[in-house]
Amino acid sequence: MTIDKPTQWYFAYGSNLCREVREERRALQPLMAQTAVLHDYSLAFNHPGIPVIEPCFANLRAVPGARVFGMAYQLSDDDACKLNSSEGENYQIVDLTVYADNIGEIDCFSYVSIDTIEGKRPSRRYLHKIINGASENSLPDAYIDDLRQVATTHIPVVSGVMDQVSRHILSRSTSGKRVLFPGIRLGAHRTES
Repeated sequence: MTIDKPTQWYFAYGSNLCREVREERRALQPLMAQTAVLHDYSLAFNHPGIPVIEPCFANLRAVPGARVFGMAYQLSDDDACKLNSSEGENYQIVDLTVYADNIGEIDCFSYVSIDTIEGKRPSRRYLHKIINGASENSLPDAYIDDLRQVATTHIPVVSGVMDQVSRHILSRSTSGKRVLFPGIRLGAHRTES
């Protein structure tokens, strides 16, 4: 396959692993996909979420000797911009190197929380998106089993409504910007170190 446009590799470790989230909700069309591992990081659920509805989201935490499995997606520059505008502004874009069995090291961008919270559990709905994505992409069974052990929050009425609302919260507004909730600004940004 020949790729004529500029591209970027993106490392997905959270709900963007899930095809429904990545391709249907965010309308991303990866050009290539590779199962990948990020060394010396662990998966943490400490990115501030939406109180009660989604208490926290996935994040990366530097931990020597740990590893996070995910997917390296090659995106067009247009899709990378689309993804950046749909992520919360409390994420910063970071450059990482992941390892993929088929092609070795891949330089990627990903998202790390600027501010973190502790003591929160992800919603059952959100964690299921990650587990479904991990299964869809054939991530290691032991890693998926570890994800299944993560304690979650589930409030039946709120969680049921959120399942319905989540299909629509990132729909395009008339301005062409993605809208989550009034007052919540979207758009991850790169910080210079």
